[in-house]
Amino acid sequence: MQTRRYLVLSDIHSNFAALWAVIRASFRSFRPHVVVVVGDIVGYGPDPRLVVRTLRRSVELLGATLVAVDGNHDREARDKEAPRKMHADAADCLDRNRQAMTSSDVAFLRGLPEWVQVGPFTVAHDPAGDHGYVLHPEDALETLHAIRTPHAIRSEEHTSELQSPMYLVCRLLLEKK
Repeated sequence: MQTRRYLVLSDIHSNFAALWAVIRASFRSFRPHVVVVVGDIVGYGPDPRLVVRTLRRSVELLGATLVAVDGNHDREARDKEAPRKMHADAADCLDRNRQAMTSSDVAFLRGLPEWVQVGPFTVAHDPAGDHGYVLHPEDALETLHAIRTPHAIRSEEHTSELQSPMYLVCRLLLEKK
């Protein structure tokens, strides 16, 4: 049985230059079978169309499968109304991203699931479904209860408190599931 190789990306935020550098280096060195994107494909950067097109087309052309979930920036960018849960700079960037995207780009973002299972992993930007940040170890525990696979890949952990012993216990519990 061949080992599956995964490339995990998160929080690309419309930064095409960084995305392309990582994809080029990864496909030259270890040729992943699956590219997993853990949300926030668009956002702060200037190139939402290039990022979406690269993920939709180039990954497959390079021989890998794309698995992506939506993030809070993706949800806000694909909707016409002004961003609701973003600070002013993020909202301005998302407005520019929204204007730059085609209807096909928006349709791609709309088609992204909130979470997906790929192999032994549950992949979600914010798996508790509250579309918010994990700010405390207790929030991480809530996330763990939503996961039904041996491992999880997620984003939205925005505090150094999550490096506390309590959080490390949460991680160990997840690994033993």
